[in-house]
Amino acid sequence: MTCFIKKNNLNIQDKGNIYEPWEKGREFTLITNVLKFRPWYITGFTDAEGCFNMIVSKSTSASVGYRVQARFIIELHIKDIALLEMINTYFGGIGKITIPIKRKSARFTVVNLKEIVNKIIPHFEKYPLQSVKKIDYELWKECVNLMADGKHLTKEGLEQIISIKAAINLGLSDQLKEAFPQNRNIVRPLYISSNELLHPDWVTGFIEGDGSFNIRLVYQPKRVGVISLLSPSIIGLR
Repeated sequence: MTCFIKKNNLNIQDKGNIYEPWEKGREFTLITNVLKFRPWYITGFTDAEGCFNMIVSKSTSASVGYRVQARFIIELHIKDIALLEMINTYFGGIGKITIPIKRKSARFTVVNLKEIVNKIIPHFEKYPLQSVKKIDYELWKECVNLMADGKHLTKEGLEQIISIKAAINLGLSDQLKEAFPQNRNIVRPLYISSNELLHPDWVTGFIEGDGSFNIRLVYQPKRVGVISLLSPSIIGLR
């Protein structure tokens, strides 16, 4: 299947990297099938490649001095941009697909609070994550709910979000630790895996994100020739 990608979104900036919108109509070829649009495939792929994070940054225009933003991100090699386009389509065309100018990757990002509340969260509530990433999602969702109630615009709500953020992914930056030294950060919950069988589409999505298929050649001097071994592997499976 040949995909022609065309986006007309504004540039965004993240951590000093400039991203350009995907609007050049370049051609990418990707062999795919209906699995790409199945809900459990999306969840499995997100378990492998997705990211749920909270950005808390200083802002002179914010009433509490800090701007809070929830983000859902999937970033892939530029050759897989057609897959990001299909994920974008699955979620109803929300968010943006952007390309870091100096990198060989493409990023699907959703930051609009209404889109997160109405599209992203309902999907993962119905088709839940199966890896340790579920812990990050649940904590992230708590922050999103606080934002939806406008709590991030108050000092108490901001401090609550920061305490939750401390347990998400890599935790707080040194700047936030210094700015909120008295904040009581929550302890990251333990991940407990389920004994239920994984959905086949989830497995396919996870393997497509983190799986590897390779052939290893082993030299044995006492034998003629070499032995080839098929060696599939999966990184990060529970």
